[in-house]
Amino acid sequence: MSRVSLEGGRAIPSARGGTLAFYCDGGGFQVEATAHELVHLATGHTSAPAIEEGCVIHVAEALTSSAQDVFPQFGQAVDRWVTLFDRQGTLSPLERVLDTIAFQWSLDGLPEDSWAWQTYVEVGS
Repeated sequence: MSRVSLEGGRAIPSARGGTLAFYCDGGGFQVEATAHELVHLATGHTSAPAIEEGCVIHVAEALTSSAQDVFPQFGQAVDRWVTLFDRQGTLSPLERVLDTIAFQWSLDGLPEDSWAWQTYVEVGS
């Protein structure tokens, strides 16, 4: 059995230990991540974050009618983002992606946030 928790503070929604947690920091809850986190609840977690997130992103995108509205690939499907990164020459090296042990989000727009988001999109593709 799973449960939903509505929390105060600022963080990305998460699914751990059977609980789907949403965080509110004055601006409302990030409900657009619901599909992503529900897939986490269904699939469980592995010790390989890049593989786990890639599977979750792929399944969540496949289950929705509009990939542009799904976390984390807002705006277009993951394959289209990766095509753009490839054209720009900014794809992450595969070794770096596979060595990722955690995706650190500060939600402050720092370079680490951009890298974490791009990595999510790349593993989903």
